[in-house]
Amino acid sequence: MVLRTVANKVGTFEVNGNSIFYLQPLSTFQTQEMDLIEKWYREKMHSLQGYEQAVPAKEISFQSGQVCYAYDVTSYKAFNTLKTMYLEDKLPYYLSLIELAKNKKVKVLWNTQNLLVDEENQLVKVLVVENKALAIETDTSVLNM
Repeated sequence: MVLRTVANKVGTFEVNGNSIFYLQPLSTFQTQEMDLIEKWYREKMHSLQGYEQAVPAKEISFQSGQVCYAYDVTSYKAFNTLKTMYLEDKLPYYLSLIELAKNKKVKVLWNTQNLLVDEENQLVKVLVVENKALAIETDTSVLNM
C-alpha cells in the first residue's frame, strides 16, 4: 500500500514499505536539467559528509514531469514513533531535533514525513534538504502571528 501526503506547496511524499519517495514538479526547480539537479544534490550531500542527521537519496529520477528522490529507510522508524516513548527516552531525539534546527548549513523541509527516528544512534534524521536546484518551500505565516 502506498501512502501519499502533501509535503509543502509543491512537493509530495510517498511511503511504500521501506522506501520513501519525495516528488516535486521539475518546473519548480532552479534548472530543468536532470544532470545538474543530480550534480547539485550530490555536492550538497558531499558538503554534509560526516553530518549524521542527513539521509542521502539512493536514487534521483524523472517520472511524469516530476523529480523523484528515493530513500531507503529500512533501519529507521517514522517520526511519530516518538509518541509511544516515555519522556526520558525521547530527550536524546529532541536534542538532536534542536541541533538540526540550529544547523545553518542545512535548510530542512519541516514536515513529519521528512523526519525519521534512528533508534540505534538516538537521532532524528532528515531526508529532504535544500540545495542549489531545490529550494525548500515552507509556510511560516503561522509562526509570524
